[in-house]
Amino acid sequence: MNKRCVTLGDDGCSDANEVRRQCSPNKRCVTCGETACPYNCVVNGCACKEGYKYKNGICVPVAEC
Repeated sequence: MNKRCVTLGDDGCSDANEVRRQCSPNKRCVTCGETACPYNCVVNGCACKEGYKYKNGICVPVAEC
């Protein structure tokens, strides 16, 4: 089963465009175009905010969803 990512807040994330998240089996990711829990979310509990995606390790704006 794919785990989903749930937004918790933005405390403690290294990138200004990241938010604190946790993986949950019953919730959907709110990030643009993502349905499964992102790798970064699993590793450090942070993932890009909605409308951003990872490029070279940092969150950059997504042109369109």
